[in-house]
Amino acid sequence: MWAERLYVSVYVAIQAMSRALVCHQAGTRGGFARSMRPVFFLLILNGLCSLWPSSVSGQAPVYLTAGQDDYALGLHLAVLRDEQHQWTIQDVISPEVAKLFEVSRKDVPAFRYDEAAYWIRFSAVRSSEVPANWLLEISNKSLDDIRLYIPAGDGQYVEKRAGDDMPFGAREIKDRNFVFSLPIADTVGVFYLRAQSKAPLHFPLRILSLESYLQRSRSDQLFLGVFLGILLAMALYHLILYLSIKDPTYFYYVLFIVYLLLYEISVQRVGAEYLWPNNLWWAERSNSTLILITGILALQFARSFLRSRIFAPRMDMLLLVFMALSVPMIAWNLMGMDRTVNNATIAFFGIMHLAMISAAVVCLFRGDQATRYYLVAWSFFIVGGFLRLAGLWQLIPPSSFAALHGMQIGTALEVTLFAMGLGYRYKVMNSERERLRLRIASDLHDDIGSGLTQITLRSELLRRAADPKAAELAGQIGAQAHELAMTMRDIVWSIEPKQDSWEALEMRMKDHAIGLLGPA
Repeated sequence: MWAERLYVSVYVAIQAMSRALVCHQAGTRGGFARSMRPVFFLLILNGLCSLWPSSVSGQAPVYLTAGQDDYALGLHLAVLRDEQHQWTIQDVISPEVAKLFEVSRKDVPAFRYDEAAYWIRFSAVRSSEVPANWLLEISNKSLDDIRLYIPAGDGQYVEKRAGDDMPFGAREIKDRNFVFSLPIADTVGVFYLRAQSKAPLHFPLRILSLESYLQRSRSDQLFLGVFLGILLAMALYHLILYLSIKDPTYFYYVLFIVYLLLYEISVQRVGAEYLWPNNLWWAERSNSTLILITGILALQFARSFLRSRIFAPRMDMLLLVFMALSVPMIAWNLMGMDRTVNNATIAFFGIMHLAMISAAVVCLFRGDQATRYYLVAWSFFIVGGFLRLAGLWQLIPPSSFAALHGMQIGTALEVTLFAMGLGYRYKVMNSERERLRLRIASDLHDDIGSGLTQITLRSELLRRAADPKAAELAGQIGAQAHELAMTMRDIVWSIEPKQDSWEALEMRMKDHAIGLLGPA
């Protein structure tokens, strides 16, 4: 807040002094004094602002007024790092510890992987015409332990708890984000939040009215439903295709989508809400375990889709190595989940993606045109991940649509491009099969068919010129050669791609019937 006031003060002062200088140069009487009045007024205003009461020095409270029902808290927060997990609520409200808080300068305070606990302090007050019941929303689903302290008077605080270390049903408000009821008085109240997690810490905090919360919740649920529905529809559709065409690549794609769907259900806490609400052991390990299984299936899908064993044998071996290494990584995750395991899983998964993209680039340069779809698909996924990180790093507004949903949109586009690539790949491979069938049919007709015809003709000449016994043998040779030639015609007909139609089959059956029964 002081930075904003300083910026405005400097801007107005420069404008006023510029006008005063112009008036002085023009010789306008009293112009200089009148032009400098805004500067003196601004200095007085800044002095009054510095004396404006606040709960803590340098930390402005949130003022809840009529007409607004959504307040971002980022610039109203103060943060304290508790490295040894040593402080209680009574410690942090004491003057000795309270002065250690640092005022946030970001819309969403964010921190690296850290074993420390973090204390968040904010103050809020409402106008008399505003209702007292509000909600505090923390839009970070990966916090292990959260404790909200609400002032109860006489220096006492009421504690409310939530986090992934507790069953979903123990939450005060059953939401995939962490939401608490927050009573706000018409006098300034100071609130404290203590949080720790094995995942990177960021604190997108908002104070919402009930109406605003319900509207945001409906929008989030609708978007999540559409996203998960796209994944489910893709899996079911390509399962039907696999059952009809029997291409194993489609089967690997279906398995990849199914486990990606399970991973998203776990990450979005839908699983914790509906599938395993009381299984804390699995809830803690589900994200990392499912993403590693998804990675194994993504590697196998990549090998089959890219045909890396043909176009890039060495890269194919590398993908097999990553598949083998994923098994002990899964076992490591299941044995115990800590920051070391979490960091190793993320690093391993990132290197695995780099290996798949490298294999795709090699296959593309070696002539596999379907690989273009594969690379574009991963590009959408990477862009979605960048938008997510850009929101966390506040390169873009953290509450923007791109930051909140960019990863999901990138994933949906990724699986859609994979599906388009499968269709293109099937078309290319079908064209290759048709060309091969045509070449085989042509070779059979030209080489073997003509050879059998020559045998038939020569046996007929021999039958006419030889003695009766040799003529009988030559006739048998000619008859067998003729039968083989007719059989070869049937084989050539079945191989030719142009005969793959019901009309061609009908005509062939009519010709065969006429040959057996004679013309009608």
